[in-house]
Amino acid sequence: MFYRSTRFSNALKRRAKLLSIALCSMLLVACSATFYQQLLSSYSDQLSWSRSLVAQGQASKAAAAFKAGDSGTAQYLRLLEQGRLEYLSPDSEQSLASFSQVDQQLRWLSTQPNYRVSSGLQQTASLISNDNFIEYTIPPYEQAMLHYYQAQNYLEQQGLSGALVEVRRANRLQQQALSEAPRDLEQELREYRTQYQAVLGEYPQSGLSSTLSDPYQLASSHALAGAMFVAAGEPNDAYISYRKALSLAPDNPDLKAEVGRLGKRLGMSDVEQYSGGAELDLGEGQGLVVLIAEQGLVQARQEVKFTVPIPDGRHWRYYSVALPVMTGVRSADNLAFQLGDKHYVAAPMTNFSAVAQRQLQEDLPGLILRQVLRLATKDGLTREVEKSTKEEELAGALMNIYNIVSERADTRHWQTLPAQDNIAIKAIDSGSHRFSVPGWMNSESTINVSAGRVTLVFAGEYTVTRSFQL
Repeated sequence: MFYRSTRFSNALKRRAKLLSIALCSMLLVACSATFYQQLLSSYSDQLSWSRSLVAQGQASKAAAAFKAGDSGTAQYLRLLEQGRLEYLSPDSEQSLASFSQVDQQLRWLSTQPNYRVSSGLQQTASLISNDNFIEYTIPPYEQAMLHYYQAQNYLEQQGLSGALVEVRRANRLQQQALSEAPRDLEQELREYRTQYQAVLGEYPQSGLSSTLSDPYQLASSHALAGAMFVAAGEPNDAYISYRKALSLAPDNPDLKAEVGRLGKRLGMSDVEQYSGGAELDLGEGQGLVVLIAEQGLVQARQEVKFTVPIPDGRHWRYYSVALPVMTGVRSADNLAFQLGDKHYVAAPMTNFSAVAQRQLQEDLPGLILRQVLRLATKDGLTREVEKSTKEEELAGALMNIYNIVSERADTRHWQTLPAQDNIAIKAIDSGSHRFSVPGWMNSESTINVSAGRVTLVFAGEYTVTRSFQL
């Protein structure tokens, strides 16, 4: 049961009723203008058209139509989407510029710790509407992917030195995320534990099935750093990065073999512990080809709605509840590709849908707590609008309608990321080789390999293949 903590005088009750009427009118008018998307449209719905265009191989069209602009509380998330669409187009110059805006904001936030807590106005708005009115906080894995794509953009625009700065920043960020303790909600839950458990009991438990234990570290980021460190002549850093990638993708045979090669070269005593005895044989006249290939699009959060009954004397009031859910996340698959006249397989590295689902698990306690507080607030407002006059009867009806239509789940997360990526690390004879992935629209490309050098290849199901001799 939700209890009111204070008793209003008759005058205060009257003011509360008038405030409720004004508030409903203001927000219902606002929803037809600037607040419409945040109030009545989920983020996943807003991104569905762009995601559909990408899946049809029209990333450039999606990028041209997608403008982040002043997108309210999701402005910097939408800039991440824009930068990714421009990357897929491909337009590395524009992608770099979009991502740089997000990077500048994150740098500023890092110097303003108190700003990380949403403003009182946003918190108040969320208590009478939904969580989409709270500023979106970019989680560590999305920040790491920002640097991951910026490294590729800098590689194309400025060369290896600029790219190395980005992969090092990604490494530091992921290490820092490990040391930051998750927020403790015990104090806030104390008063609302029963209501919290009631809402959690209605939540689809299949949405909590992620098997990932660490949502902060990405094999993709560490593997890219490893390849670049090899090219830069920094084998110690390369060994450490590849070893981290292998710890996150322990069944990947090519990561094992490269860890074995580097560990043996460096004389590491622990190399067999990580590589299992595997070792890549890089012969004379051969170069190292590192392929990172992206498949599909990350699964989007969906909205699940249910009702929660609240007792009111002999009667029950029913309130709409909306929460995000991710169910049915697929396991990652191998990827077949051809290089020259030989066929190879790239094994899975990062399952981004599983990472996003694991992040939702991290977010869920806070989401449910705010949902409980929102129910208490809406219930308190509704109770103050007594049905004793026609004016107040209309206000009560407006409150009930508003409670239903304003309840939307917070489905925000970076939704143009791939569903998964794969990696292959191969010793290839020097020369020009034709690369392709069966069934992919724009994968065909000529890969140039030089003896003793690293050739880094980026391929994607919905973009062109790019290769760099480092």
